[in-house]
Amino acid sequence: MGPGAPVVVISHCIRLGWDEPLPERELNEWTGWSDDLVKVESVRVQRCVKPGESNNVCYQLHHFADASCTAYGVVTYLREEEPDGKATCSLLMAKSRLALVKTVTLPRLELMAATLAVKVDQMMQTELDIPLARSVFWTDSTIVLQYISNEHKCFHTFVANRVAAIRDSLSPEQWRHVSSQENVADEVLRGLTADELIRNQRWWNGPQFLTKPEGKWPKQHTLTEIASDDPEVKRDKLAAESYAVIGDSSGQPRGVDELLGRRSSWTKLKVDVAWILRFVAYLRGKLHPSMPVESGHLSVTELCTAEAAIMRYIQKRNFPQEIEMLHADQTTGIQ
Repeated sequence: MGPGAPVVVISHCIRLGWDEPLPERELNEWTGWSDDLVKVESVRVQRCVKPGESNNVCYQLHHFADASCTAYGVVTYLREEEPDGKATCSLLMAKSRLALVKTVTLPRLELMAATLAVKVDQMMQTELDIPLARSVFWTDSTIVLQYISNEHKCFHTFVANRVAAIRDSLSPEQWRHVSSQENVADEVLRGLTADELIRNQRWWNGPQFLTKPEGKWPKQHTLTEIASDDPEVKRDKLAAESYAVIGDSSGQPRGVDELLGRRSSWTKLKVDVAWILRFVAYLRGKLHPSMPVESGHLSVTELCTAEAAIMRYIQKRNFPQEIEMLHADQTTGIQ
C-alpha cells in the first residue's frame, strides 16, 4: 500500500456470484470509496525525506506493527536526529495484509504483523542508501514482546517459526512497547478517507514522541514470564506422558494406548517408557529427597523395568478378570 493511498475496510465477508448485485450496505461502502478517489488529487507527498546534507545526522528506522481480527500491517518511518537533538520523522512506506480466511487468534495475527515488520526492515536496509544507525520496532501487544524475549518456553510450530525468524535477524532489545493510542499502525488497519489522509499529520510524520529525545519515548515495562497455560506453549512431552502413566483421578492411565500405537519398534517403545518412568521417579524424588534418581544414559536395568511395565499394562488391559482372580488367590504369590 502506498503512503498516500486511501483504504476502504469491509467489516464482514459476503459470498456472491460474479453477476450478482451487491447488497445495499456493501454498495454504499464501495460507492463512497469510489467517490473519495477524486479527492486523492489533493494529497501531496514530500518526496525528499532527508532534511539536509549534514554528515552528523543520525538516521533510524522505526517500524510500527499492529493487527486486528480482519487485517495486520506495518508502517515505517525514517527518523533524522540533528547534532543539537532536534529530530524529524518522514513516512517511508506502509504495508497491510488481510487476515487468513481460517480463524487465527489475535496474538498470532499480532505476531504475523511483527514478522512483516522484520521483512520490511530487511528490504529497507537493502534499498536505502542512507547510513542507518539502528532499527526500532514498536508493538502494542505485550504477548508478542513476551514471545520474542522468551528464553525457556517451547512454542507450537506456528509461533516458534515466526519467533525464530524475528530473533534470527534482530535482538529482542530492538522491540519496544507502545500504547494502542500511540500506535500509528492502527491507521493501516481501519483505513483513512482522502480527507482524513490529508489532515492526519501523525500519519505523515509519525507519533509526536519520535521528535523528542529517546529518554522521553514511551516508558518500557518489565515483561512477566509467559504463563505455562498459554495455548501457544508446548507442554513438556515427558511430563505429559508421565502423567499419562501415573493416571488420572479415576486411576485409569491416559494416553498409554496412544503411545503404544505410535511405536512400531519394540526397542523404541521400551526406551520411551524407560524415560517416562525415570521422569516419574524424578518427580517422586522431589517429594522424597532420600529416593535415588538415575541420571545419564538409560541403564539395562531401566530398560528391563520398562519392558516389564509394558507387559503388565498389556496384560491388565486384556485380561482384567484373570488378573483379578490371580490376585485373589493369595497362595499363588503372583503380584
